[in-house]
Amino acid sequence: MINVEDVISYNFNFLIYIHNAYTNLENEGDKFPYLPLEREGFIDRKSFLEKGKEIWGECLRSDIQEEDIQYWLAEKFDFRVLFSKNDYGERNYRLLRKTFNSWFGEIGYRSLELQGEVWVPYVYEQLAENSKKYDCDIFLEIIFDEGPKEWKIYSDQHYFITIHDHPMNGSHILLDIFKND
Repeated sequence: MINVEDVISYNFNFLIYIHNAYTNLENEGDKFPYLPLEREGFIDRKSFLEKGKEIWGECLRSDIQEEDIQYWLAEKFDFRVLFSKNDYGERNYRLLRKTFNSWFGEIGYRSLELQGEVWVPYVYEQLAENSKKYDCDIFLEIIFDEGPKEWKIYSDQHYFITIHDHPMNGSHILLDIFKND
């Protein structure tokens, strides 16, 4: 039996949100969100990428598709390790969490739901055609933007889709899997 679900995670998307804010602060991009943050509030880049990858992996290994909102509210994943242990770090963390909740709790979540409405039927149809090969749950983790390449951790059941992806543009890891069948 094939089951395809979209998962719109507060936790994965918050991690991307923090990364984009950090990238903007490093003058490496002009990504959403662009906020007035303090450089002294973040740890160094190498540590940031390493700790971010650890959190990404923790989220992936958890049952996030079932418990995401509870994990978010309970602050299960320690995003604070991405920030300096000083007043600047605490202010950056609080500002990012507050602005993320404001955006994601409203328009952000809904925009990602629309992406899932495109991908879920498409992936289900593709997998149904190959039902002898696929007998599992597939979770399409919908995120608003790409994370850094260092965080590219997948599993056989979890695939990340951004708002920039579309099945008809022919450039996604899932499409490569279907082509190889």
